[in-house]
Amino acid sequence: IVFRADREADLKGLPPAYELTWNHTTLRAIRVDPTITYLQARYPSPDHLAHVKAMVERFGDEVPAHLEFIRFDGAIGAAGLPLVRYTTEERLDEIIRIHENNGCWIFNPHRYTLEEGGMKRTDDVQLAFKRETDPQGLLNPGKMIAWENPGYDYRSGKPFLFKGLQEAG
Repeated sequence: IVFRADREADLKGLPPAYELTWNHTTLRAIRVDPTITYLQARYPSPDHLAHVKAMVERFGDEVPAHLEFIRFDGAIGAAGLPLVRYTTEERLDEIIRIHENNGCWIFNPHRYTLEEGGMKRTDDVQLAFKRETDPQGLLNPGKMIAWENPGYDYRSGKPFLFKGLQEAG
């Protein structure tokens, strides 16, 4: 969305620019439609705009695009918080799979573990840091799959349930 104001009166009532970035946009959308949720996406460079275009053409109004441009590894790239008109968990998972199958990275805010919400693999540096700083595993139990189950297969496509959730379910 591009906004142009030629008169100062056009600017009255506009929120500050920081209220229109990142997740502020999602919060504004939820006020209008409470069924909206979001994902966190990274569109890989150098053809990030082609990735964005493919997703916009694929999903249309079901997943309105929200882009933020960032510097990543010294180059300008696109990230975003695509809004999702939520219908079912299965459809949300399908939308994620379609993004990933098209080369887009999805950081899933609907999962609570670091690995499922992020790069879908163990981060050995994070695991080593946890072992060093929290050897008893007292902080954020269940937040890191590699701590709980080092042999977990991320390709299973099933959400990870740490012991406390398995017993509760």
